[in-house]
Amino acid sequence: MGKINKILITTISLVIFSISWNVILAEEENVENTPNSSEEDYLATHIPIYIIIIVSLLTFQTIVLVLLGQPLISPTGLRVWWGDIHSPENSQHIADWYTFTHMLHGLLMFYVTYPLPNPPITVNVAFLIGLVTAVAWEIIENTSCVIERYRKTGASTEYRGDSVTNSFFDSLAMSAGFWLAYGIPWWGTLALGLLEEVVLGVVIRDNMVLNIVQIVYPFKCISDWQERGKKEVTSTGVQEIRRGDEEDD
Repeated sequence: MGKINKILITTISLVIFSISWNVILAEEENVENTPNSSEEDYLATHIPIYIIIIVSLLTFQTIVLVLLGQPLISPTGLRVWWGDIHSPENSQHIADWYTFTHMLHGLLMFYVTYPLPNPPITVNVAFLIGLVTAVAWEIIENTSCVIERYRKTGASTEYRGDSVTNSFFDSLAMSAGFWLAYGIPWWGTLALGLLEEVVLGVVIRDNMVLNIVQIVYPFKCISDWQERGKKEVTSTGVQEIRRGDEEDD
């Protein structure tokens, strides 16, 4: 099962890069004639500048997280996937359940920054705005006060912030979500967003909406529900260990 997870997450990572770069290069060759497009998309015709801006934002994010004391990778090593949100190892590896909330962030940012603004902006400028919000959030959520807030109100009391690597891939996940929303119809984006929230709510008893609610104005009923889920996971894990010991005997 572990190998399947690694293959799945590696594939998702490759899709992230493929979507992002294919759309950027497509914009260079053909700027769409839509209400939100100018006759010439500066970023699409100046790809090196576009890339420099993206790399600069991600580099800035990395430097600030290092200054905040976040590790480059987990002290135990680096894994492609980590599925236990109640472990201190959560948010320390390349991907975890919360990676999907960052993809949802990208789906939402596409519609907030691209179709809605008046006067309209190009999709590449909209993407940079979305990336700025992702970088800003990655920095904010790794400050000591926000980490402590998550411990008190979130689904995981063991949360210790993101590793630099995890944070980097969170921003890539946002990028993937943005360009995915660009390439599919609005109803596809809506369906994916709802599916993500429902699946995470069922599997880990947390998702983007619950995350925001609990960090801003925590509800005891939600905290208790999440805590019961944690106890169920812990109990299941203990039972599996005991079962394994009995089989060894």
